[in-house]
Amino acid sequence: MQGNTHGNDEIETGSYENRAARSLLNHPVHFVVKATGEPFEAECSNVSSSGMFLKCTILPPVGSDIAFRFMEQGIVLIQGEARVARHVLTESKTGVGVFFTSLDQLARRMIDRVVTLNAEDKAAAQAAEPAAEPAFAMGGLSLDAE
Repeated sequence: MQGNTHGNDEIETGSYENRAARSLLNHPVHFVVKATGEPFEAECSNVSSSGMFLKCTILPPVGSDIAFRFMEQGIVLIQGEARVARHVLTESKTGVGVFFTSLDQLARRMIDRVVTLNAEDKAAAQAAEPAAEPAFAMGGLSLDAE
């Protein structure tokens, strides 16, 4: 997708075809644009096995390669490299979608575990919700309440 608009000043540029299932993950991310060495701070809002969305106010160009690190109390939890695939500029969020280009084995396992745990939690929550019953049912016909 190149330069699509979605209503009130919502713009997405770049591509996000063939996206993997996303899991919510709110965590600070430090990243550097490899070509310029320019550092950025962002917040990861979701992650998948193939990439993540970084909420940030300054957007590196689509196609930029970045090196990123998830840090906690000065300790690197996950690090790797990614490429900026798209920009998102909407009233509700601004940031970049990136796809992973290099992850070590530990980073890959940690990301896959986060995605798996979130998918399991979501499935369990959906299974625990009672099925909605129609307001009135008669002879196989139902009239759902609005």
